[in-house]
Amino acid sequence: MQGLTTHRIDKPKLTSQLVLVWSARRPMTATHKAAMQVTQQVVAKALT
Repeated sequence: MQGLTTHRIDKPKLTSQLVLVWSARRPMTATHKAAMQVTQQVVAKALT
């Protein structure tokens, strides 16, 4: 069995988009705030 290898993909550049939405008519709950904080931490770690 052979090992795994990785290859950088330069062209086309792969991108993805993450969108968080919430209602402007309802206050953010503690769950909303916690989810946003966890998402920010995960994304920040992935970008470093």
